[in-house]
Amino acid sequence: MNEISKLPTSGSGFTPKPVWSLDNTVCLKTLFMNNTTKNAFLDAKNMLLLMRQLQRLDEERRSNTRLDELLTEVEKANGYSSKVPLVNQAAFLAMAYSTLVWLRESYFKCADVQATLEKRVAWIFDEPTLTVKLGKDAKVIDKDHPTELVRRVRNALGHASVEIKDQTFRFSDKNPSNKNDWACIEMSWETLGKLCEGVIFAGNDLLYPAESGRAKP
Repeated sequence: MNEISKLPTSGSGFTPKPVWSLDNTVCLKTLFMNNTTKNAFLDAKNMLLLMRQLQRLDEERRSNTRLDELLTEVEKANGYSSKVPLVNQAAFLAMAYSTLVWLRESYFKCADVQATLEKRVAWIFDEPTLTVKLGKDAKVIDKDHPTELVRRVRNALGHASVEIKDQTFRFSDKNPSNKNDWACIEMSWETLGKLCEGVIFAGNDLLYPAESGRAKP
């Protein structure tokens, strides 16, 4: 995953300015001062940190004999006969669930978050591994409507409608009330990881603009 500016830790505290959402229904300060939402957001950021730590350990293992021995010992104790990458399908899936599902729906419905999220994830449509197929009644998913991609992937994760392939994930979401309202989205593990980063940084842009301003899109 791309290197992005360091995120504030939980110790930084949440002191957002009381900015009202575009539809005047959700106050950003109220949204993030809610303990459930705040803790879920911190969990998502911690998951991003964990993924980066696992990636670093994977890299270090190649040249650190002692680290390789320790990880091999754990792998054998769990029935594995060969090395298992620490950053694997399960890790990316756990990251996606923590970021897209564990964060409550109120986060994604906040107009302030949606506006920032559009800027943070629109570039994902330039990723060559991303494919999107839609039913005739489904809402548009493209570079001008990136939040709909997030919603569909979130729904698929929430309903365990995810197919794990060799190098990609396939997300399927269907509207039970309309057979023509469906989406099938496929992307690589890395692209999913970048999508999760975008979701986290959208909130971070609003809460910590000074730090997020240095982050790469």
